[in-house]
Amino acid sequence: LVNGTQMMAAVAALALAAGEKIVDLSNLVGAMSLDASRDSVAPMDARIHACRPHPGQEECAGAIRRYLEGSEINRSHIDCQKIQDSYSFRCMPQVHGAVRDVLRFARRVITIEVNSATDNPLIFPESEAVLSGGNFHGEPVAFWLDFLAIALSELGSISERRIDKILDPVFNDGLPPFLAENSGFQS
Repeated sequence: LVNGTQMMAAVAALALAAGEKIVDLSNLVGAMSLDASRDSVAPMDARIHACRPHPGQEECAGAIRRYLEGSEINRSHIDCQKIQDSYSFRCMPQVHGAVRDVLRFARRVITIEVNSATDNPLIFPESEAVLSGGNFHGEPVAFWLDFLAIALSELGSISERRIDKILDPVFNDGLPPFLAENSGFQS
C-alpha cells in the first residue's frame, strides 16, 4: 500500500487535466491576440496542416480558425501588405498542437497507470503466488511529467512572445503602448 505509484499517478492525472484546459485556453487566447494584433488567419488554413498532419496541430489550427470565424478585424487584414506575421502567431498550431499531442500520449500513460496494480509484492490468489516485482517504479509517469513540464514551458514561451508583440509599440502595428491610453500611468 505504500510502495506503489498511486500518489504520483494522482498528481499526474491532475496535471493532465490542467494541461488539457491550458491548451484549450491557449487556442482561445491565441486567437484573440491574433485578432487584436491584426495578424492573418491564413497560417491556420487546413491545407497547410494537412501537409504535416500531426493530429494536435490540425486540431489547434481548426480551433483557432473557429474562434476567428466572422471576425471583422481579421477581414480587414485580407489585403494587408505584410508578407508574414510573427512566428509566435504563425506557429501557434505547431506549438499548441505539439503540446496537445504530448497530452494525448500522457492520457494513455495515466489511464494505464491508474488502472494497474503497482504494489509490491503482488498477490495472485488463484495460484497462491506472492511475487515481488518492480511495478512500483514510477518511471513511466515520471518521464511523462518531465515531458509535460517541457511542453507547457514552450506553450508559455510562445504566449509570452505574443504578449510582447502586442504590448510593444515598435511591433504592435499602431496599437497604443501597453494597450493603455496613458501608458506611463496605466501600464
